[in-house]
Order: sequence, then structure tokens, then C-alpha cells
Amino acid sequence: MKIIYIDGHCNLCNGLIKYVYQRRPDIFRYGKTSLDNNLEYILYSRDGEIFKAEKAVLMIGRDMGGLEKGISQILSLIPNIIIRKIYFFISRNRYKIFGKKNICEISDDIPKDQQVGDL
Repeated sequence: MKIIYIDGHCNLCNGLIKYVYQRRPDIFRYGKTSLDNNLEYILYSRDGEIFKAEKAVLMIGRDMGGLEKGISQILSLIPNIIIRKIYFFISRNRYKIFGKKNICEISDDIPKDQQVGDL
């Protein structure tokens, strides 16, 4: 099973979920991270293996296939330290750049049968 976990407050994360769902509705399930997790991370669980942060984004792209897989493969050629710095710059500033929701939720566009419990 492939599950993408987001913090639910971040408009960027919710936008990512909408984007993924619209293009590949049958591949992924979606959940929220709990307050115990570092909320700077997007988490991706693929068949029990957990990917965090920039690695999660790259793996989601690969698993989407098509153009997203190609972009992910190109980004994988960039040294990890650079990708990681870009990821955490965006992550730390995501509320300023993209805004924040008052309630932790996954978009109403995602059917409840595609959602899983909190991680």
C-alpha cells in the first residue's frame, strides 16, 4: 500500500495531495501526521517502508509515473545535500509562502475511502 502523510494545515501539502489524486486517483491513500511527528516532513509509506522529506517527494514522483517520474529522476541527479536544503527551506517557510489552514484536514476533494488514519 502507498500512503502519503501530510500535516493537514499546510496549503502546499494539501495542494500536493489534490494534484496527486487528480492525476493518479487509484495509486495512493492519504493520511495526516500526528503532532508527535516533525511537521516539517511529508512522509510516504510504500509497502511498509517510510520515506521522509525530500526522499518522500522524489519517491512519490517516481511512483506516479509519467512526467512526474521523469522529473523525479532528473532531480535525483542533483546532489542530496542541495535537494535537502531546498526542501527544508520551502518546508520552514511554507506557511508564509502558501498559507495555513486553521483546521488540520485533508482536502474535501479526496474521498473518505482514500483516506487512512493518522500516523
